[in-house]
Amino acid sequence: TRLDKSQLRATLISVWFTLNSSMTVLFLLDGSLLPNLPRIASYLPLLVIGVVLGEILHHRLNEQRFRQVVYSLLVVTGVLLLGKALLFSGCLLVLVAALWVMGRQAHANRRMQADQDRSIRSLLDTERRYRDIFQGVDMALCLVDLVDIKQALLREGIFNPEQLDRWLLENPERHGELLERIHFLEANQVALALLGLPNVAAIERLFRGERHLRTGGGRYRLLLALINGDERFEVETPLRLPDGSTLYVWVVMRLPESAEALHAVPMSVTDLSQRRATELALRQSREFW
Repeated sequence: TRLDKSQLRATLISVWFTLNSSMTVLFLLDGSLLPNLPRIASYLPLLVIGVVLGEILHHRLNEQRFRQVVYSLLVVTGVLLLGKALLFSGCLLVLVAALWVMGRQAHANRRMQADQDRSIRSLLDTERRYRDIFQGVDMALCLVDLVDIKQALLREGIFNPEQLDRWLLENPERHGELLERIHFLEANQVALALLGLPNVAAIERLFRGERHLRTGGGRYRLLLALINGDERFEVETPLRLPDGSTLYVWVVMRLPESAEALHAVPMSVTDLSQRRATELALRQSREFW
């Protein structure tokens, strides 16, 4: 600055006097000055002390030292203002970045929600079509879960027919435990009407039947199909119904290659009783003649 310390002091006094006077008038007009007059009066001793100290320092501080102090204050003030500006800019950048991330996240959430809604609609449509086919087809169908029995065979170390025969021979008391690993999930009305049973639980009890696995029987051949990894299982077997009658049926399953897909295997059941009765009648006729 080109002003000496006296001129600079006079300039600052003029600026602060004008500013403070204007503010005093404003405080007087809005009514906030008069209630605070006692507090303002208590500051008058400090004002007098400030004036006296200012006079002493003004006369004792030479021109060069005065300029050094002024420049130092300007540098400190500039650094503080710069730091404040940088801090504000950093906060602003962080805010903008947070808003951008939140916008991207919201967009991703909306897209994920839309995909999930489409998946749910597709799943519901698939389930509806499955229900329509499963219940509407004129064929006795059941849905069987074979995952548990497959895992039980693996846990027991049964990987071929010889090991199965040996296990059945050595563990006759555990045959029922093995059969309990086969679960019936669903059955359509045609299957329930064919077997004369009220629900799926009754079909499961009928299938388990005797708790002894007979070598060569239908349940035994199902275990062999799972062990050998056959793609198709089919067997003709008699079923002893709860009313004491015997129903001859043809059971067919398509076994998937993946063990995880064994949780829902369709099983079709066809009534062969009439055909067996016809065959028996023909045999008896031939024997008679």
